[in-house]
Amino acid sequence: MGSESWAEILAQAIFHTLVASLFVEALVRSWRVRVPLQRMALRLVALGYPLVLFPALVLLVPARAEEEFRETALFAGRHWNEVRVFGVGLFWWWLTAFAAFGATLFLMDLVPLVAALRRPRPSPAEPDPESAAALGEELPRVAAGLRVRPPPVVFLEREAPVLFCTGVRRHTIVISRGAVRLLDREELRSALAHELAHLARHDPAASWVVMAARALMFFNPAFQVLSRAMARDAEWLADERAAEVCGDRLALASGL
Repeated sequence: MGSESWAEILAQAIFHTLVASLFVEALVRSWRVRVPLQRMALRLVALGYPLVLFPALVLLVPARAEEEFRETALFAGRHWNEVRVFGVGLFWWWLTAFAAFGATLFLMDLVPLVAALRRPRPSPAEPDPESAAALGEELPRVAAGLRVRPPPVVFLEREAPVLFCTGVRRHTIVISRGAVRLLDREELRSALAHELAHLARHDPAASWVVMAARALMFFNPAFQVLSRAMARDAEWLADERAAEVCGDRLALASGL
């Protein structure tokens, strides 16, 4: 298969994903879908299109590679290349611009992730009695509300507020002395509930799967935008679960 044929397949993948994502977003807004889990399910359909349905379409419908289809296809490169801009066909301008936009969106998230992974891991410390008492009381309480086992806690001797969850197989809560001191009990409970809600849904593992899919579809800007929207939905879903358990949305908002 020549470079022109591969370029046409990439262009069709981008175009199909764009159409699928616009259709899904139209459904989300017209149906007024407010439940994060439902929004995630709909957007997952659009994410699955370029990963599963479009490759299956290319493989199972060999007519797409025939001359007759390439004559009538909307994004056939030969038609768009009849329009020349600075000596280059419009098709190649279109494909390059979209691929560059997709790669930029991907790198905007990949570069900070790689930088964070390259930093030396902070050394855990023993919590002071006040922090140990607060965590020992609130963490089991929140875990019981979410029906999960309390994960291990990595305590950091830092005055800067730090609180996040991590771990694919071994879940962990990382929290600093500054976060415990900054948050009151209601805020601490809500913030812990938010992180435990992520762990209950295995969001750290899911985020790595999504990042791998984004690397595979780095050229596809619609895929990158949808992936970011899915990440926001995961945050909202964790907020909803934390609010259900703690019953105090104001403390959740101020704690986060």
